[in-house]
Amino acid sequence: LRTYDERSVVYHRQGRIGTYAIFWNHEAIQAGATFALTDDDWIFPSYRESAIGLVRGMPAQTILQWWRGHPSGWWSPADWNVASICVPIASHIPHAAGLAWGKKLRGEEAVAMAFFGDGATSEGEFHEGVNFAAVMNAPAVFVCNNNQWAISTPIEAQTRAKTLADKAVGYGIPGVRVDGLDVLAVYEAAREAVERARAGGGPTF
Repeated sequence: LRTYDERSVVYHRQGRIGTYAIFWNHEAIQAGATFALTDDDWIFPSYRESAIGLVRGMPAQTILQWWRGHPSGWWSPADWNVASICVPIASHIPHAAGLAWGKKLRGEEAVAMAFFGDGATSEGEFHEGVNFAAVMNAPAVFVCNNNQWAISTPIEAQTRAKTLADKAVGYGIPGVRVDGLDVLAVYEAAREAVERARAGGGPTF
């Protein structure tokens, strides 16, 4: 993931791809959480997790073509169980909640995992998606990467909550805080959340 990210920055500076959202130091979150899933589970990345498909075996050129805006960069989500990247902040969170609920209604064991940044927790779609998943007891895991900044807005200007994980209390679901630079800690927290969701215990933030 780091190699992909570094090369993508070079391609961006060369003008070979368009706007690019780096994820340096976010790799432990992406790899640790993704490896807690099975191939039948679904991933809903935001633009800063564009390379998460690499863990699933998606070709790097497909993701790079997405950044170029080339038609070959629009993969079929069903091929990889990786949803299309939604650039508008938090707009994919209700999608993940809906898919998770649908899997539950069908009696399937798949879990949906959505990735987003701290800025997404200030958006209405975050509330709607997480609340919906909680009420429907949907098998979803919501992974928030709190890097302290929503583009240029610091975390203290976004919320009065002591930690973002505390927001889970308002939805009646578990909220877990973990060191995002520790891949094994992320994996363990994600594994527990995925197992809980798969067993009918509902979503985790």
